[in-house]
Amino acid sequence: MIIDGKPMDRTLMKIVKSTLQANPNNSVIGFKDNSSAIRGFLMKELRPVQPGLSCPLIEVYKDLDILFTAETHNFPCAVAPYPGAETGAGGRIRDTHATGRGSFVIAATAGYCVANLNMQGTYAPWEDPSFIYPPNLTSPLQILIDASNGASNYGNKFGKPLIQGYTHTFGMRLPSGERQEWLKPIMFSAGIGQRRA
Repeated sequence: MIIDGKPMDRTLMKIVKSTLQANPNNSVIGFKDNSSAIRGFLMKELRPVQPGLSCPLIEVYKDLDILFTAETHNFPCAVAPYPGAETGAGGRIRDTHATGRGSFVIAATAGYCVANLNMQGTYAPWEDPSFIYPPNLTSPLQILIDASNGASNYGNKFGKPLIQGYTHTFGMRLPSGERQEWLKPIMFSAGIGQRRA
């Protein structure tokens, strides 16, 4: 690998992981199947006295680490946004559980970067209405609607609500005549969770 004209003596993954090795203070898991964990704290939980039966709950203190997992699911969202988003959300739930026994998903984030929306009845002078898109890709507006619905729907089924996110749209013709935009969309899927220390 060559960066800025200089051959690197490490792979891209080794370069990424070097930050963890340089400052390992509160990291518990780094880069484990798209998931990481940092040291958490002692938390009070309510637990059943006899799991699986009707019984009283007792207070138990557990040392829990904080999980974070993130990934992108790009092309599926361009072809089939609803199940494409579902694939990203489902894969992330699996990634959270890949950190070990006792892991638990809590909430999710979703982000979308798409081309010009070209919404009828809106004034967006920066959007070029002459831009055409391949017929085998879903329109940017439909990606936002369906992918958001898919990510929310799938996460809700697992008790992992989608609580925040972002949206960026971009597409323009440069003075040189070159067209630049997010033709292939970016769907960012992330989540927080916890695991037993």
